[in-house]
Amino acid sequence: NCTFSGNSTPDTGGGMMNVSTSSPTVTNCILWGNSDAGGMDESAQIHVLGGTPTVNYSIVQGTWTGAGGTGNSASDPFFLDADGPDNIVGTVDDDLRLQSGSPAIDAADTTVLPLDTFDLDGDGNTTERISLDLGGNPRILDDPTWPDTGIPGSSVVDMGAYEFFDDCNDNGVPDL
Repeated sequence: NCTFSGNSTPDTGGGMMNVSTSSPTVTNCILWGNSDAGGMDESAQIHVLGGTPTVNYSIVQGTWTGAGGTGNSASDPFFLDADGPDNIVGTVDDDLRLQSGSPAIDAADTTVLPLDTFDLDGDGNTTERISLDLGGNPRILDDPTWPDTGIPGSSVVDMGAYEFFDDCNDNGVPDL
């Protein structure tokens, strides 16, 4: 449940570079808007110089043609504001939360969420699945208006670092 976005390099592998015999497993992630010398295609998101990364239940800009391939998408994840109010990608004001209609909603693999070892929600239960997303909101929050296309636990987790929740009033303006 990571989000790699707005990273760049003048060479190769703006989002992630896999070298040597490394064989990471990338699950429930979004790799979007990363760039390298070749642009913003698949190799700018995950550049493979060796080893075999396996990617499942993730969104990869330009698609993913390597190992894995289960539950992946190449569709725009619809971030709220990927370049933030300053219109500069990769700065602290970027808002990588998901908009309504994102293909990342309810589309990940809930069974691979790590345990809440550090008791992030303070409920004393360290054997439950991780309970909070990067924004401190519930990690698993079902959107009843969106189809569950991922692998459920009791509900289906979203791809990326943030769980979608509709925090807007009737005018579509965020309730802060």
